[in-house]
Amino acid sequence: MGQRELLLVLGALILFGITMLNTTRYVADQNESLYLLEFEYYAVSLAQSFIEEAKTKAFDANFVNTTIQVPDDYTDPDSLGVDAVPDSLGIGPVEVYPNYSDIDDYNGYAIIDSTSRGEFTLNIQVGYVTEADPGVVVGVRTFYKNMTVTVSNHYLVSPVQVSYVFGNITLNENIEEPSDANDGTEEEGYVE
Repeated sequence: MGQRELLLVLGALILFGITMLNTTRYVADQNESLYLLEFEYYAVSLAQSFIEEAKTKAFDANFVNTTIQVPDDYTDPDSLGVDAVPDSLGIGPVEVYPNYSDIDDYNGYAIIDSTSRGEFTLNIQVGYVTEADPGVVVGVRTFYKNMTVTVSNHYLVSPVQVSYVFGNITLNENIEEPSDANDGTEEEGYVE
């Protein structure tokens, strides 16, 4: 084998090596992107699970019936958070998760969720918002509460935030009851 063939073989090995390095780098970048997406997906699903759970709770501890109330009837903005559960003496411990009774009990709730993917830190904030600007928490009572769940993990580039606005507006429509006077000429509930 001559010097010329040796140079061609060395050139081919160098090109093959460069191609393999680029391919390996591409595969590694793709794996990293997939892992990042998996962590983001888990963070969003964790946040969403708390929002879905809160949807099953009452709007406010002071909300006692389905008629329209004035916002002044709701919990004071500075008192949003877990409620004290009175015992026979009128005092008692505060509500403990998962036994929250209303949406604002989640305000200030924080937990570290340990999984096979690592530790995810979850923080929940609840505050009153207006219909005109549901992304800004206001210091007055309104018919709307915004729950923001923030999930962070050291693999995430930035924390994941999921927000949901809960509304408590019930229309009190005066619906006339059907008359009991049925002369037998038409069936009840059907109009032809």
